[in-house]
Formats: sequence, structure tokens, C-alpha cells
Amino acid sequence: CAKRGVAFHHAGLAREDRKKVEKYFKENKLKILVATPTLAAGVNLPARRVIIRDYRRYTDLGYKKIPVLEIKQMMGRAGRPQYDREGEALIIAKNEEEKDMLFEDYINRETERITSKLANPTVMRTHILALIASNYVSDEKSLKNFLRRTFYSFQYSIDKIYDRITGIIDFLEENDLIKDYTATLFGRRVSYLYIDPKTAIIFRDALKEEMTPFGILHTIVSTPDLESLYLRKGEFEEYDSIVLEKEREFLLEIPDYWYEPDRYEFFLSRVKTASLFHDWIEEMDEEELLKKYNIYPGDFYRMRETGDWLLYSFVEIAKLFNYPYRDIQNVRKRLRYGVKEELLPLVRIKNIGRVRARILYNSGIKDMGDVENTDFETLKRLLGEGIARSLKEYRTPQHL
Repeated sequence: CAKRGVAFHHAGLAREDRKKVEKYFKENKLKILVATPTLAAGVNLPARRVIIRDYRRYTDLGYKKIPVLEIKQMMGRAGRPQYDREGEALIIAKNEEEKDMLFEDYINRETERITSKLANPTVMRTHILALIASNYVSDEKSLKNFLRRTFYSFQYSIDKIYDRITGIIDFLEENDLIKDYTATLFGRRVSYLYIDPKTAIIFRDALKEEMTPFGILHTIVSTPDLESLYLRKGEFEEYDSIVLEKEREFLLEIPDYWYEPDRYEFFLSRVKTASLFHDWIEEMDEEELLKKYNIYPGDFYRMRETGDWLLYSFVEIAKLFNYPYRDIQNVRKRLRYGVKEELLPLVRIKNIGRVRARILYNSGIKDMGDVENTDFETLKRLLGEGIARSLKEYRTPQHL
């Protein structure tokens, strides 16, 4: 449909595909763009006419109304400054009753109150630790003086948020991240890694002398820094059986279903997310994997990027506490390329991804030395002339 001037845009698209769509729309090669609200959240992409079909979206808690601020943000895309004197924004009503509701709830209503990101406990924990680790604040008075100048304090006043600040300081001290408003070695490392302090504590408490790939993956997806997949109806038994099968591999406590059913179900959603990553490093076909887990390529790419940083952070925490970390490093490499461990020497080579590496390995070519000892015609037959030629001219980077 792109050839006829129609395309779609959403966060699940691969980054390069989103950029192409945005470029062609700006160049007027695309006349119609079907998009999710994410398009209005940061991409400067005005249009002559914006049509909003739905005012609700599906969440883990069912269908919910889209906030007024988001609807008006989408409407604000109407009108191209260099082309149009005015823009048109339409919101679809299915009947008269719905039309009246849309006027009352969206067209004539003020937007919701903007709130400071510091209201988010994760953000507050991270920033308070950073302030202490960087020696920007050194006691309760200097911390309060700093926060008093924030938008968060302007909204709620420092006195109203004082209990929250005190609670976070107590939390950081109890977990050995700070002592008397001075960051410990652990606290400084966590701050430099820019992960949620809770994530670092999960990593520290999960460390064992021996760790399996699944156990490592489950640990990183159990942190507040990585959003879990939603456990769909009918999937409980599937992932409950994985818990039984891999019970000894988990590095974190398994909740008791009979006493904490809600917590156990949330635990299973993390098992599902770990299974997604595990299937990837076990070389499940990407298209099959995306279909199985009902996830878009762009979303999966972002999850892998986050997972990569969390695995790096897990390695650094393991080093800090003198635990073995090679297993975590290997899982990180495998997650980056989506391969079993045996293919790691091959995916280091330029132009060799998970599919070509498997073809070479199954043909008895297991590392760069084997590639150099394989004749050109064999490589050409396996991978094509262009790739075969590049392999014969390639030298493995010394830093890898």
C-alpha cells in the first residue's frame, strides 16, 4: 500500500522502517498515514488533516479512555506551517450520544494536570542516589534545598513530599547504597550504571556461584527497568509448567500460588518474558517467535537493547561482589545475536548473523580459522558470492 501513498506507523516497527515512513510522509510521497498516539509524542510530523478514530485504547486492565492531553496533542498535528493556513482535526463519533460525550470530555475540556516525573518512585530513587553519589548533596538540608527548586516541589510543596524523601533515604541506607549521605562503593557503581537502585539490589541478591541462562534472563526481566509481557488468558498452565521444569534454575524466590495468587501470576508474566529471550538465544526463527509472543519487531528490538544494558549492569554488580560473571557475559553476547553459545565465534565476523552462522556451523565451519581454511567456492555455495568474497577479505577485530 505504500506505493499507493498509504502507510502505517507505530512503536512496534523497526527503527529504520519508522524513519523511512516519516521521511516519505514529510516529502509528501505518502498521502495517508495510519498511526498510533506514539506519533504525536515527539515526532515533528504535521499533517493537513488529522482523523482520530478511537478515543479508547486497550490496556492490561481492559479498554480505557485516552487522556485529553494525548487527544489534543494528536489534534495539534493538524496544519503544516509551510503549506496550510489552517489544519483540520476530526474525532469520530458513532452516534449522537457519543458526539455529545466527545464534545464534553475532549473538545471543550481542559487537559489533565501535568505532573513531575519525580512523582514516580523509580525516578525519585534514581535521582536521589545520583545526587548523593555525585556529591551534589551531602546532608538532609542540601537535599531538601535542591528538591525545593524542582517542579515536583512546586506542585506538592517540600513538606508534603518529605515523608517520601525520608523513605527513600532509609531504603538506600538499609540496602547499603549510602551511609550518612555518602554513597558506598555499591551506591556509586549503581548510580554510574544509571539503573533503578531496586534493580541493583535484585542483581546483588540473585548472585550465585553457578547460574544458568534461563535463571539469568529471568533475573533481568524481574527488574523495574524492563517491562514484562502480559500473561494472556489461557497461558497460566503453560508457564506454570515451565516454573516446575526449571524450579532449580531460578535465582529469585518463587511466590507461593496458594498464599499469593496475584504475585504468582505476575511472576509468571516474567517467566513468559524470560522465555521470549530464551527462545531467541536458542535460535527460534524470528518470525515464529514474534508470532508466538504476539510482539512487534520494534518492541522486541527495544526489549533486547534494554536487556543488553541490564546484563552489562549485572556483570558489573557481580564483579563488585566478587562473583563469577562469565556466564552472564555469555548470555549477553547470545542475547545480542540470538544464537546458541557454539555460534559466538562466528557471529563476531562482519556480515555473519544468526542464520549464516548456523549454515556455516552445520557445514563444519565453526570459527574464523575454519573460514580461512575453507575454499572460496564452498563459501560461495553456502552464502553467495558477495558474502564469500567479504569473508576472504575479512580479518577478525583484535578487540573482540
